[in-house]
Amino acid sequence: MAEAKRHFADNQFDKGSMGPKIQAVIEFLEGGGWMGLITNPPNIGRALAGETGTFIVREGVPAFTFPQLRRTYGSPHINRQDDKF
Repeated sequence: MAEAKRHFADNQFDKGSMGPKIQAVIEFLEGGGWMGLITNPPNIGRALAGETGTFIVREGVPAFTFPQLRRTYGSPHINRQDDKF
């Protein structure tokens, strides 16, 4: 997340494209989420398979993709507050 915040602060994301998406993920992670995924609806399956998309992970959380999460922890529950790593 620190890298995403740094690039966002440096205005490296277009304000009409990735900028608002990055900002939303940063706010989600700062609010307690542990991982965010940016992709488009046609590619959601490929993104969940780790083939495309942008995963941003909060500091202190292992940088897993969804397939790795399923193998390691079973079905991931992204919004559960009681998930501990």
